[in-house]
Amino acid sequence: MLLWSTFFLGVVFGVFARWGRFCLLRGLRQATGLDSSEGRGNAPALQAFALALAVALLASQGLQWMGVVDLTQAQIVRPNFSALGVFIGGAVFALGMVLANACGARSLVLLAGGNLRALVTVVFLALGAQASSTGVLVPLRQWFQGIAPSALEHSTLTQQLQSNSLSALTIYALTAIIPALLLVIYA
Repeated sequence: MLLWSTFFLGVVFGVFARWGRFCLLRGLRQATGLDSSEGRGNAPALQAFALALAVALLASQGLQWMGVVDLTQAQIVRPNFSALGVFIGGAVFALGMVLANACGARSLVLLAGGNLRALVTVVFLALGAQASSTGVLVPLRQWFQGIAPSALEHSTLTQQLQSNSLSALTIYALTAIIPALLLVIYA
């Protein structure tokens, strides 16, 4: 059931992303005035991204709250990390988005529409992710993670709030409802 629900949500996202030309990079370009189709500071694509982020935040934290999924088991959740490594990795990823002229989500949508440039982008995005997760780039990723490492007692905000004996509803409000409301206000 969960697999079919995920498939259905993915199809719905794809349809709306195709229809609305959903792309984070395009939104950032609009916000900075680099996209000449919109006035400086007017960024409907960034507002759409904020709205999508709000929905994803409410849905993921809601599923966690109801006990359907355990987000603490996600591969990205780690108690040890390097803030400098995260910043450098984010900068490299952003540079890749600029060079590819689209974010990963937009590339998938363009690929579904038959865009061959998007095929190249998606293939290399997948290869880069695989190479840095389990392939030849693992030593480089581990080296970046070793730069100024930080260790946390709890690897997620939810775990930190649970350790303070807050109720599940309070935790959901702090981690999902309030941030989602702020995102919706921006959108």
